[in-house]
Amino acid sequence: MNGLKVSALCAVLWLPVAWGADAQPAPLTLDMLAGKQLAGGWQYDHADDKGNKTAQSLILKADGTYENYLSSSGPNKPPISANGRGYWFARIGADGAIELALGGDKDGKDPSWSLRALADGTLQNGEQIWHLVP
Repeated sequence: MNGLKVSALCAVLWLPVAWGADAQPAPLTLDMLAGKQLAGGWQYDHADDKGNKTAQSLILKADGTYENYLSSSGPNKPPISANGRGYWFARIGADGAIELALGGDKDGKDPSWSLRALADGTLQNGEQIWHLVP
């Protein structure tokens, strides 16, 4: 009787292979997972004791691209306005944290900067904390 049970189990396990394993969905990559969870707009604002103000925004798109805007002004410097764009990639840091590497090239081998995804929903770049813009 045990031989019959094993044969039946093997037949059930073999059925998906017989009907085509390519019917399975593609594996979920870390980039896809991060894109679904982290795509959106982020904001970093900074003001120093001299009256200088900096505002940066970052838009992470689910297709793996980003846009970044910067404006800065203050009594001791001329106003600055700049924008950039490129590609972002998710990776696992040495301590196991999810990091987002941002750069200008699509292969992601030499990112310009990186952000860490924190448990409270913010992103961190060094001392800068980026907050989600609703």
